[in-house]
Amino acid sequence: MIKKDSGHFLITASSTAYVTAVGAVDYSSSKAAALAIYEGLQTELKHVYQAPSVRLSVVCPSTSRTKMFESIKTSSNFMVPELTPAEVAENMCTYTVKYNPMCDMC
Repeated sequence: MIKKDSGHFLITASSTAYVTAVGAVDYSSSKAAALAIYEGLQTELKHVYQAPSVRLSVVCPSTSRTKMFESIKTSSNFMVPELTPAEVAENMCTYTVKYNPMCDMC
Protein backbone atom coordinates (compact mmCIF):
# COMPACT_ATOMS: atom_id res chain seq x y z
CA MET A 1 0.00 0.00 0.00
CA ILE A 2 2.79 2.41 0.85
CA LYS A 3 4.68 1.75 -2.41
CA LYS A 4 1.50 2.29 -4.43
CA ASP A 5 0.27 5.14 -2.19
CA SER A 6 -3.12 3.49 -2.35
CA GLY A 7 -5.29 1.34 -0.11
CA HIS A 8 -7.46 1.47 2.96
CA PHE A 9 -6.94 0.24 6.52
CA LEU A 10 -10.13 -0.28 8.53
CA ILE A 11 -9.47 -0.65 12.25
CA THR A 12 -12.15 -1.83 14.65
CA ALA A 13 -12.01 -0.23 18.08
CA SER A 14 -15.00 0.43 20.35
CA SER A 15 -16.76 3.23 22.17
CA THR A 16 -15.14 1.72 25.27
CA ALA A 17 -11.84 3.11 23.97
CA TYR A 18 -13.13 6.43 25.30
CA VAL A 19 -15.08 5.32 28.39
CA THR A 20 -14.12 2.19 30.28
CA ALA A 21 -16.98 -0.04 31.39
CA VAL A 22 -16.97 -1.73 34.78
CA GLY A 23 -15.92 -5.34 34.37
CA ALA A 24 -14.41 -4.73 30.95
CA VAL A 25 -11.14 -2.95 31.72
CA ASP A 26 -9.08 -5.46 29.73
CA TYR A 27 -11.40 -5.14 26.73
CA SER A 28 -11.47 -1.34 26.96
CA SER A 29 -7.68 -1.21 27.17
CA SER A 30 -7.28 -3.24 23.99
CA LYS A 31 -9.74 -0.96 22.18
CA ALA A 32 -7.89 2.13 23.42
CA ALA A 33 -4.73 0.56 21.98
CA ALA A 34 -6.50 0.05 18.62
CA LEU A 35 -7.44 3.73 18.66
CA ALA A 36 -3.81 4.69 19.42
CA ILE A 37 -2.63 2.53 16.50
CA TYR A 38 -5.05 4.37 14.23
CA GLU A 39 -3.84 7.78 15.40
CA GLY A 40 -0.15 6.88 15.13
CA LEU A 41 -0.42 5.08 11.80
CA GLN A 42 -2.33 7.98 10.29
CA THR A 43 0.53 10.35 11.12
CA GLU A 44 3.23 7.89 10.00
CA LEU A 45 1.57 7.22 6.64
CA LYS A 46 1.44 10.93 5.86
CA HIS A 47 4.68 12.25 7.33
CA VAL A 48 7.11 9.32 7.57
CA TYR A 49 6.14 7.20 4.56
CA GLN A 50 4.80 10.05 2.37
CA ALA A 51 1.75 7.97 1.49
CA PRO A 52 -1.10 10.43 2.12
CA SER A 53 -3.45 8.58 -0.26
CA VAL A 54 -3.46 5.42 1.86
CA ARG A 55 -6.80 5.77 3.65
CA LEU A 56 -7.24 4.90 7.27
CA SER A 57 -10.53 4.59 9.15
CA VAL A 58 -11.43 3.54 12.65
CA VAL A 59 -14.85 2.30 13.70
CA CYS A 60 -15.93 2.59 17.33
CA PRO A 61 -19.22 0.71 17.65
CA SER A 62 -21.19 0.84 20.86
CA THR A 63 -22.81 -2.15 22.53
CA SER A 64 -23.19 -5.23 20.36
CA ARG A 65 -25.39 -8.20 21.12
CA THR A 66 -22.68 -10.77 21.70
CA LYS A 67 -22.03 -13.30 24.46
CA MET A 68 -19.23 -11.08 25.75
CA PHE A 69 -21.72 -8.36 26.70
CA GLU A 70 -24.62 -10.52 27.92
CA SER A 71 -23.89 -9.73 31.58
CA ILE A 72 -23.65 -5.96 31.05
CA LYS A 73 -27.00 -4.34 31.62
CA THR A 74 -27.92 -0.87 30.38
CA SER A 75 -30.86 1.17 31.59
CA SER A 76 -31.93 2.14 28.09
CA ASN A 77 -30.91 1.66 24.49
CA PHE A 78 -32.57 4.91 23.43
CA MET A 79 -29.40 7.02 23.13
CA VAL A 80 -27.05 4.17 22.15
CA PRO A 81 -28.90 1.39 20.38
CA GLU A 82 -27.58 -2.12 20.76
CA LEU A 83 -26.48 -3.52 17.39
CA THR A 84 -26.07 -7.08 16.23
CA PRO A 85 -22.63 -8.13 14.97
CA ALA A 86 -24.17 -8.39 11.48
CA GLU A 87 -25.38 -4.76 11.68
CA VAL A 88 -21.93 -3.58 12.73
CA ALA A 89 -20.30 -5.54 9.89
CA GLU A 90 -22.81 -4.28 7.34
CA ASN A 91 -22.23 -0.67 8.39
CA MET A 92 -18.47 -1.15 8.16
CA CYS A 93 -18.76 -2.65 4.67
CA THR A 94 -21.13 0.07 3.49
CA TYR A 95 -18.79 2.78 4.74
CA THR A 96 -15.71 1.17 3.24
CA VAL A 97 -17.29 0.66 -0.19
CA LYS A 98 -18.83 4.14 -0.17
CA TYR A 99 -15.51 5.86 0.46
CA ASN A 100 -13.36 3.38 -1.47
CA PRO A 101 -15.30 2.33 -4.60
CA MET A 102 -12.51 -0.04 -5.69
CA CYS A 103 -13.07 -2.15 -2.57
CA ASP A 104 -15.02 -5.35 -3.09
CA MET A 105 -14.47 -6.94 0.30
CA CYS A 106 -18.16 -7.08 1.16
